[in-house]
Amino acid sequence: AEYNVGGEKIVVVSYSFHQESYYEGKPLYSYRNKEQQSLFIEEIGRIRRQSEGVLVCSIHWGAEFVTQPSPEQIKFARQIVDAGVNIILGHHPHVVQGVELYNGSLICYSLGNFLFDLWDEETKKTVIAKIEIDSDRKISYELIPVYIKNDFKLVEMKGTERVNYLQEISKRSKDID
Repeated sequence: AEYNVGGEKIVVVSYSFHQESYYEGKPLYSYRNKEQQSLFIEEIGRIRRQSEGVLVCSIHWGAEFVTQPSPEQIKFARQIVDAGVNIILGHHPHVVQGVELYNGSLICYSLGNFLFDLWDEETKKTVIAKIEIDSDRKISYELIPVYIKNDFKLVEMKGTERVNYLQEISKRSKDID
């Protein structure tokens, strides 16, 4: 999908590396398996060559409930960036993983759950990524920690809880390399 935001063209593509078993009907993303990673990289390269806009890739990947991406996933994410993606928004693990700026692009390995009905405390902690792109396409971001309450309302973390969770995410991000 293509959007015009403040005069900047934003192109969003969505992929899944996990077959959806709960959704009936036509999925709203393109499914790929691990064996298709090189084809996926080629496809991203084609999309990049056809578009002058900021390229955002929403990607369903990674291991559930694991707070760190695997070395293979990190390598793959960097290949995706090298193929032309400016922002990767990862999801599937149900927990927040690290974030990195790589070659001027933002990789959010997993933003956690936005709204979901899991009851483990770690799956109730999540973040909203506030991303800004300046006129030179330099990316900056802020992670806003939120908590999913039992009634499924999102509440922004404050005070010590906020500071501690941001420190935890920072540690997860530093552990990526």
